[in-house]
Amino acid sequence: MATRIVNANGRSYNFSADDPFPLSSRFSALVRARLIDELTGTPPLTPVQVDSNIAPSTPRVASDGLVGLVGIPRHIFRSLTLNLSPALDKYLAEMTLSGRGLYSAAAARGNSHRPSNLCRARAR
Repeated sequence: MATRIVNANGRSYNFSADDPFPLSSRFSALVRARLIDELTGTPPLTPVQVDSNIAPSTPRVASDGLVGLVGIPRHIFRSLTLNLSPALDKYLAEMTLSGRGLYSAAAARGNSHRPSNLCRARAR
């Protein structure tokens, strides 16, 4: 840790900055997505709600159809910080988006004729 002398108000201070936090200990985007209407190419005009099975993450919804989850990776993916490579293959995260006009994957495939107002995304 490097020290330096800081002069302020006619006094000299020895200053020793703390080491920066590792990236895994900082808030960062865990999942991000952009919602776009497939017919108009524009973001949805109605409010969207985000839920997830990733705890303790925080959902975020922004303008222009941006949605996602933020959190501290080290706290959320504890098994991955232990360097357990089999855990990488078994980790499944789900994010559910709900809002007026969103359709489930089943409705998009034609398996359902009514909107569910839910859209689920799964990532491995």
